[in-house]
Amino acid sequence: RRIINTPPRGGGEKTLEAIESLPSDLDFYRKSKEWVKENSEEKAAKNIQELFEFLQNLKHQLVKNPKSAEDVLLEELDRLGYRKFVFQNYREAQVAEKRWFGVMILGRILDGMFGRHGRSYETLDKFIDAMELRDPVEQEGDTPANEVQMMTLHACKGLEFPLVFLVGVEEELLPHSKLGQDVSEERRLFYVGVTRAKKHLILTRVRARKRHGKLMPVSPSRFLVELDPALYEELNGGRPLAQGQRESMMADLYKKLNAQIKANEAEGV
Repeated sequence: RRIINTPPRGGGEKTLEAIESLPSDLDFYRKSKEWVKENSEEKAAKNIQELFEFLQNLKHQLVKNPKSAEDVLLEELDRLGYRKFVFQNYREAQVAEKRWFGVMILGRILDGMFGRHGRSYETLDKFIDAMELRDPVEQEGDTPANEVQMMTLHACKGLEFPLVFLVGVEEELLPHSKLGQDVSEERRLFYVGVTRAKKHLILTRVRARKRHGKLMPVSPSRFLVELDPALYEELNGGRPLAQGQRESMMADLYKKLNAQIKANEAEGV
């Protein structure tokens, strides 16, 4: 959903709402393809179709082009206008350079996977799964038991767990700062995450984050403020621990975890 209009290509909120309103159980990508077919003469539809074609071509280029995956990714995203978008979107050049460097790192990680597993569409799919924090085994229907699973809000749709941690429920993270004033999709994702919990739900946030080398206060997500206080218990935490206390506490935790693992193994769990 986010890349439909990144960089801007005329697919504004009205377009997104029109796509979402299609009477279908399809995901947003397939709804978008349906909307493009039905509105093929509109400029926004043509631009979105060009994006779909770009993504399909990028997939082939990453596998078939003799250049490194990093070079291919940087060149293709530059051609798309994403590099220009990044450097125009951030006032501080250092921040923009850091964002673009993240794309370079992504390409290098893919090169590493190609080097280890061969340059193929299968390896590319595994890379995408890894970057989206999806487990290919889980997709085949073999749900891992007794394990912690980490995934995005998009990837957790349709799944349920006894205990769910929803981390970083803060302004600028959820809802994300890049979405401007329209937070309807982020609110929907928030409730997708909340309703994954069958028994226990833990929402976390921090009071401050380090930004540009300075510790800055952080506001709780507006979605937390919208919740009925009668529905949850708020725990504000204690005072920060000293280094020695943290190390002692973590050592004790690991000791208990290792003991539990050995007990499970002895019982054949």
